[in-house]
Amino acid sequence: MKSFLLAGAALGVALAVNPVAGATTIDFSSYALNTPITTVDGVTFSLSGGLYGSGTPVTGSFGNAALGNSPTGEYPTSEVLNISFSSPVSDVSFGFNNYGTSFSGRGASYFDAFNASSTLISSGFIGDVSPFPEDLYGTVTVPGSGISLLQLNNNGGGTTDWEFGLYYVTFTTSAVPEPASLALLGVGLVGLGCVRRRRKAA
Repeated sequence: MKSFLLAGAALGVALAVNPVAGATTIDFSSYALNTPITTVDGVTFSLSGGLYGSGTPVTGSFGNAALGNSPTGEYPTSEVLNISFSSPVSDVSFGFNNYGTSFSGRGASYFDAFNASSTLISSGFIGDVSPFPEDLYGTVTVPGSGISLLQLNNNGGGTTDWEFGLYYVTFTTSAVPEPASLALLGVGLVGLGCVRRRRKAA
């Protein structure tokens, strides 16, 4: 009986303390063209800056299966596509395409990743578009953990007059115990208490 209680207690504690973190992929090709996207799977999307300014991005960016930097799917564009996570994430990657270039010269896009305190924790080059018209598609990996906000920015060359698209974004959420796991923890602790009481009685 003691062995059974010990095994049950250990299992309950292990399952509750070591929940499995989850990987999530948001694929924008599954949406109809010109669908406004605000929040999907706890991730909020918005636009800011540039020629258009703030707004809600739509799918089907310039006829492509992506979430773009325009609230209409066409010109004018915003400078930044904001990706806000409801809780800090890690292992972020995304598919990205520059559909055009800066008409006043060379254009480049970048990403900036911030933690919950709005501190920049990672940034990097996404892609160049030159000469016009040249599309550049690539998969980008964002290093670091604790990412609360990811910004995709087309103002690398000081101009913001070309469009880009986000095809998908994948990220890993931190492990958070679910109610069932917390119940298992309670069972495990009770079991440990019973074993300890039996030992004292002996």
